[in-house]
Amino acid sequence: MIVKKTMFLFFSLLTFILLSSNAQALPSFARQTGYACSACHVQSFGPNLTSVGRNFKLNGYTQTDGKNNNLIPLSGMIRGSFTHTQEGQEGGAAPRFGRNDNATIDEAAVFLAGRLTSKIGAFVEGTYDGVENIGVLDNTEIRFADHFEVAGQKVVFGLTTNNNPTVSD
Repeated sequence: MIVKKTMFLFFSLLTFILLSSNAQALPSFARQTGYACSACHVQSFGPNLTSVGRNFKLNGYTQTDGKNNNLIPLSGMIRGSFTHTQEGQEGGAAPRFGRNDNATIDEAAVFLAGRLTSKIGAFVEGTYDGVENIGVLDNTEIRFADHFEVAGQKVVFGLTTNNNPTVSD
C-alpha cells in the first residue's frame, strides 16, 4: 500500500514538473519587468547580476514594463525528494522518518519580490526546511530609491535595510 502511494506521489510530481512552464528569474520580477532571467542574471541564475540587474536593484526593484502593475509580487518555490534504500534503516533514516521509502519537502519558499510603490521595492524570502522541520526568514531587503538631476546627470539616492549583508552588491 505504501509503495502504491509513493509511486502515485512520484508520478504526480513528475507530471507537475513536466507540465510546468520555463522559469524566468523570480516570476514576480519577470511579470513586473517582462525580462527573462538572462537580462538581469549572469548565466541566467544566481546572485551575480548584469548591469541591467544591478540597475533594477539600485532603483529599488521598481522598474516595470507598464503591464501587470497591480499584482501582488508573490512567487513560490518547492523542492522535494524521495529516498528508497536497498534495506530499511534501523531506527529510521532520520528523526521523523521511517525505515525506508521516505518522501519529504526539502525546501519550500515564498517570495515577496518586486515593486510595492513607485519608489519602494522588496525582496523578502521565507523558507521552510522540511528535513529539519523549521521555517526561517531568509534574505530580506527593502529598498527606497529616487533620483534627481545635477548638471544633466541622473543621481540615484535611497535607503536600504536588510537582514543579510551579502544581499547587497
